[in-house]
Amino acid sequence: MSQPRVTVLMPVFNVEKHLRAAVDSVLSQTFSDFEFLIIDDCSTDGTAGILAAYDDPRIVLARNPQNLGIVASLNRGIARARGEYIARMDGDDICLPERLTAQVAYMDANPVVVLLGTKYTHIDDDGQFVYHGGEMPPPPEPGTPGYMRWSLLWMTSVQHPTAMIRRSALADMQYDAAYFTAEDYDLWARLSHRGQVARLQQIHLHYRVNPAGISTTRRQQQLDTHYRIMHRELCALMDAPLSEADTRVLFQMVVPQQPKGAPQEVIPGADLVAALRTYWAIRRRCFAVFLLQAEERAHIDREADRVLRRMLAYARAYSGGRERLALRAWLMRHAPGLFVRLAGEFIRSKQRRPTGT
Repeated sequence: MSQPRVTVLMPVFNVEKHLRAAVDSVLSQTFSDFEFLIIDDCSTDGTAGILAAYDDPRIVLARNPQNLGIVASLNRGIARARGEYIARMDGDDICLPERLTAQVAYMDANPVVVLLGTKYTHIDDDGQFVYHGGEMPPPPEPGTPGYMRWSLLWMTSVQHPTAMIRRSALADMQYDAAYFTAEDYDLWARLSHRGQVARLQQIHLHYRVNPAGISTTRRQQQLDTHYRIMHRELCALMDAPLSEADTRVLFQMVVPQQPKGAPQEVIPGADLVAALRTYWAIRRRCFAVFLLQAEERAHIDREADRVLRRMLAYARAYSGGRERLALRAWLMRHAPGLFVRLAGEFIRSKQRRPTGT
């Protein structure tokens, strides 16, 4: 049997409702040189019967001897994969027809790229387009390797089911169960030390929001795991141990759970000025060691602007006057442009207030 260019890896567990749509979207790809490796983690619904009804030689079915969970299922899939590239897929999402064609073309043209994602949209249980959690779509961000390296310091910049991995880059690497609930972020961060990470700016997947998914049912565990990975990566970048208190503050400010304004909860022991110094040092380090394009630097600067605004909002809500003054003094010295803009916005807001209020 000839080796396929791509292994599409899809672990499944009790996804009968949306499984046909997911499988059909893979089989309908314009790129056809792939094996479709489906790992059934001992589903108890109609999943096995649905899969058995398909008669396509590209489908390779494997059933776990017992329920092993997502991490073990993924690692079993990696061990069995034969493709040059491994494309992730979930049993309730929908691939758009050109996904594999676009990703293979990019990976072929950029051999230093070890991980490639795509843009995606959110759909609900009925397949209707939604904004996850009700938020507005974020401003466009680069998908280029320099920016993605920066972004991976803070967040999972490649949505798991959009990922295509260069299998040779994995070598002995696999998903780590110690980081369950954020196992993708952990693997992406480690892969970023073996090559470049990029993201196509075109939408190639509809990601189904699952109210019973891990991001909802184990949200706090996922956030805690995310923080551990982020702290590890920041320490590695700076080649020095960083204050956990500082990185905990940055976790809240750079990866906010409330898109607007300050976090709703007080951060115990928060030292905003110390955290801000750490953030600025990380930014300087990235500018020095990452090969950043002008557009990438500009986007990082816009992100820094938002982080500083969040810190000021937090200080107004929870900090004493001394810390607020210290933050303003730091801004005047290190980010005078932002300080002037904020002062102007404050004055204009005062002028717009009705007389007597």
